[in-house]
Amino acid sequence: MGLTYRAGGYYPISYTGPYGVGYPGPVPQVIPTPQPVVPSVPTQARQNDTTDDSGSDSDSSSNSNLPEEHDNDPNYPNGNAEREVRAGTIEARTNSWKATQWVWRSCGFVKAEVSDGTVRKVELRKCRGVLRCPNCHRLTRPGTDTRKRDKQRLSPCYRCRVFPIEVPCDVKSLHFPILRDGIQYLRWEQQGRHTHSRPPLSGHLTQEQMVEIDKQVLRRPDATPHQHRVGDRNPGSVPLHEISPALTDPRRAQYQVARSKERLGIGSSMQKGGLSLLHTVGQLNQKFGEDFMVESQLHPPTYISYQTKFMRDRVQDYVDSWLKEDENGPSISRHGIVTDGDNSSFAIGVLLVSCAFDATLEQWVPLLYTWIAGQDTLHH
Repeated sequence: MGLTYRAGGYYPISYTGPYGVGYPGPVPQVIPTPQPVVPSVPTQARQNDTTDDSGSDSDSSSNSNLPEEHDNDPNYPNGNAEREVRAGTIEARTNSWKATQWVWRSCGFVKAEVSDGTVRKVELRKCRGVLRCPNCHRLTRPGTDTRKRDKQRLSPCYRCRVFPIEVPCDVKSLHFPILRDGIQYLRWEQQGRHTHSRPPLSGHLTQEQMVEIDKQVLRRPDATPHQHRVGDRNPGSVPLHEISPALTDPRRAQYQVARSKERLGIGSSMQKGGLSLLHTVGQLNQKFGEDFMVESQLHPPTYISYQTKFMRDRVQDYVDSWLKEDENGPSISRHGIVTDGDNSSFAIGVLLVSCAFDATLEQWVPLLYTWIAGQDTLHH
């Protein structure tokens, strides 16, 4: 007799095979595939979720990552808080002044009561809380998009194979402009208290972190992004990864250092690009060893004209030949210069090409290239 597996057990069967009558050989062991466990969401787990203070993966069950009632940490402000910046400043344009490490989702514009008791039209944002593994307490930063958040809830913990639970939050933030003494300010107000653990840090920097980066760039304005990342041994040096773990990425560090220089007005990308272009254009004649750029003008009408020695020689040859030819001859139709514009060569401006027909080569030859900043009466 042999065994067969049905409905959770082994049952005897008659079998004749290579091992003799009634002996089917070794019975294979069936190992069930572990399935993710979907736990219920107890009320206590929503209130007492814990992890370590770093906000990253942890098996710790301490309460060090739970926020205080009125936390002064600018990355994780708690309780009623207010921030304000003057409109039109660089700080206001970057939105760094109101950045935090809580996860916010915009709910559109509504009418709400602000801190001074008035009802204003504001942009309402709600905190999305945090996702937590109920077994190992590993935290996940929730997505602001509904589809992404649903996907996160259906993705089991890579260590425990347990689905995370969503720890909700009722804290709101209000964003609105205000006019005071004829000057417009932008305000950010937080209403409520976060009772959940801090979500892991994101790649976005807060105002405090940007200020720290600016301090490091001011210390060494000529240092490379890599030198800022690793720091130095001099007093006051802080490696960028200590300001934000996200800055361990070389590309992010390079981007944030460039942004810092723009804020500080030292070697911004726009200034560097503009001055570098002027320097490169001014060195063209020296680079080619001849007068390649023959004429230019920066103020309106703005233009730059280029012509090689070969082009200048052709102009002289063509003019001389036209003067010698019969005014009523068959070649009179080839006399003259044709100019056409190309709008696709540059993002700004038009490239004009002036050509003449060469009877020897039997083709059109360019005689002058001119870039003009616009097509208007000044340029024509």
